Amino acid sequence: MVAGEWGDADPWSAVHDDAYVSLLAHVRTGPRGPVPVDLDALSWEWGTPRGDVRAAAARLEDLGILVHQPDGTWQYEELSDADLSDALDFWVALIGPALRATIPALTPELRAELDRRVARARTTAALRLPEYPTAFAAACQFWFEHSPNPLVRSLGLRAFERMRWARVPTQLWSVHDVHAWFVTTARAVDTGDPADAAAAAEVIDELFEVHRRNVGVPRTSRPADDTTEHRAGPVDRALLRDVRSGALALGSTHATDDLVARTGAPPEQVLGALRWLHDLGLLEDDRGRHRVVEPSLATWRDTMELLTGVFTHGAVHVLPGLRGPALEELRQLVARAREDGQVRDHRYTESAFAVTRFLSEQSGNRWTREALRLVMARLAYALPEAPTFRQWDAEALWLALDTAAGSGDVGAARAAARRFVDVARAHVDDVTARWGTMGS
Repeated sequence: MVAGEWGDADPWSAVHDDAYVSLLAHVRTGPRGPVPVDLDALSWEWGTPRGDVRAAAARLEDLGILVHQPDGTWQYEELSDADLSDALDFWVALIGPALRATIPALTPELRAELDRRVARARTTAALRLPEYPTAFAAACQFWFEHSPNPLVRSLGLRAFERMRWARVPTQLWSVHDVHAWFVTTARAVDTGDPADAAAAAEVIDELFEVHRRNVGVPRTSRPADDTTEHRAGPVDRALLRDVRSGALALGSTHATDDLVARTGAPPEQVLGALRWLHDLGLLEDDRGRHRVVEPSLATWRDTMELLTGVFTHGAVHVLPGLRGPALEELRQLVARAREDGQVRDHRYTESAFAVTRFLSEQSGNRWTREALRLVMARLAYALPEAPTFRQWDAEALWLALDTAAGSGDVGAARAAARRFVDVARAHVDDVTARWGTMGS
C-alpha cells in the first residue's frame, strides 16, 4: 500500500485544501444529486494523489453532502431541509463556547480586528449591500478563527463550511436587524463575564430562528435513530487499548501501514479508527505519521468547554418536548443523580454524566449527537484517569432539569442550561485545582 493512498486521519489538514476546492467545485457544478462520484477517476484526471482526493471526500462527508456507500462508492447530494436545519442548530451550539474561550484571549490587535469586522457588517447591513452576508459571516467566524480552544475552533470552522456549501447556490444570511447581537457581544468582551457571553449566544440563536423563517427551513423534530454515524468498533477499541495501555508508547510515532499490519484490519477501517483517536486528542500528526500524545489537562478543559455549548443547545431544543417513556427515563436519571449527590455516593460521577449521555442519544440532530458522544469519549480518556465529579451541591441543576423536561417551556430549559454551565465551570475549577495530585 502506497503511504497515504487511503486518505488522511486529519482530512482537514491544509495540505488537502487544493483537492478539497477541486472536489467541491466538481460536485457543485454538476447535478444536485444524488449522483455517484468516482474518486479514482478524478484523481487520474486531475493528476492528484488518490490519498488527497480521498481526504477531500472525507471533508465533504463531514459536511454531509458526500456519502460513502456500503459498497465502497461515493454519492453526492445536497443537504435536505432537515439536515440544513440541524447544520444551523449545530453552529449556534458552538458559538457560546467560542465566545467564552476567545474573549479572555483577545489582544489589542485582535480587538481592533474584531471592531473592523463588526463595523463592516453594521455598515453593509444598514445599506443593504450585496456583500452584507459575507461581512456578517466574517464578523461571526472571528470567534472561531481566533479561538484558543482547538476543538471548538475546528468544529466551528467545519460547521460554517457545512452551512456554506449545503445548497446550490449557497443559502445567504437573510437577517439585517443584527444590532442586538453586536451589542451583546461587545458587552461580553467589555465585562469578560461568561453570563454575558451566554446572553449573546441566546441572541444569535433567536436571529437564526428568524433566518429559518425567512428562507423556509423549518425546525426539525425527528427521532435520534433517524440518522446514522460512526460508533467505535473492534478496530477502534483495539487501537484505543494499545494507546491507553502503553503498548503504543507515549511520544512514539507510527505509520498507517504499520498499524494496518498490527491490527490485520482493512486499511479504511484502520484509518477510521486513527481519525477517531485524533479526534479524541490521543494522537496527532507528525509529518505523515501518528504520534501518541500525552494526556493533558488542557485537552480535558477544552472538551468541558465544548460540553457546555452542545449540552445547552441540546437542553433548550430537546428537554421541553420530551414525552412518554423518554420523559420518564430522564426523570429517573435526574432523580438518581440528585440522590447520589445528596448522599455523596461513589456512583455520582456515572449518574451525573448519564444525564448528559441521555441527552446526546435523544437529539435528532446528528451533528449535535456526534459532538456529545465525542465529548463523553474525550472526557473519559483526556486524562490518565477520568476525574471524579464532586459537585455535590447541584440541587438547583437537578430541579431545573426536572422542571424543564416535558414542560414545553423554552425559558425553563434555558434556565436549566445556565445552571449546567455554572456546575460545569465549578467542576473544571475543582479538577484544575486537584490536577497536581492526579499524576500524568
